[in-house]
Amino acid sequence: MKRVVTGLILIPVFAYVTLWAPQQVFLSAAAIVGLLCFREYAGLVANHNFRAPGLFGYVAGMLVLFLPLDPSLIFIVLIALLAMALAIASRDLSHALPFAAMLVLGVLYVFGCLRLRPKENAAMSPTQLTESAGCFSRSR
Repeated sequence: MKRVVTGLILIPVFAYVTLWAPQQVFLSAAAIVGLLCFREYAGLVANHNFRAPGLFGYVAGMLVLFLPLDPSLIFIVLIALLAMALAIASRDLSHALPFAAMLVLGVLYVFGCLRLRPKENAAMSPTQLTESAGCFSRSR
């Protein structure tokens, strides 16, 4: 029952944030959701007896989310290299590669999918965007 009530409260809030709120409110909500999702991901990593991605993961995720450029291969490789450098400082080197891999995967999985809508849709109003999404789903 608690989840149903939570859903009934949050559905109108997120509908407003995604469709009608000012861009700063939308960006703030995207950042909060990304941080909470990455926190959940870090907990899953820690439950598998690996060191959880720390502050670097949150910072790299915010960069992926808010950099004006598309995350290119060079930026992703840079994150991977920095993750490996951070992991090598670990006492147990057998966990260095899994730590770096989990950190990069988490950043790309959580924050990469939260990137803002594609450039061709950026000029569309929320009504046009929802109508085009509806047409797309019907045409499939």
